[in-house]
Amino acid sequence: MFGRSISLLSYFAGAALTLVFSAIINLAMYGSLKKIDMIESLKSIE
Repeated sequence: MFGRSISLLSYFAGAALTLVFSAIINLAMYGSLKKIDMIESLKSIE
């Protein structure tokens, strides 16, 4: 049997990786999402 202890550093590392990954995706998608005209997209039938 393996021990089931998780250190506090693991929780912080998981939270930090989640925030970094979200920031990278946000920066990558910002330009393409900024180009979308929201009024026109609401008018589309699809």
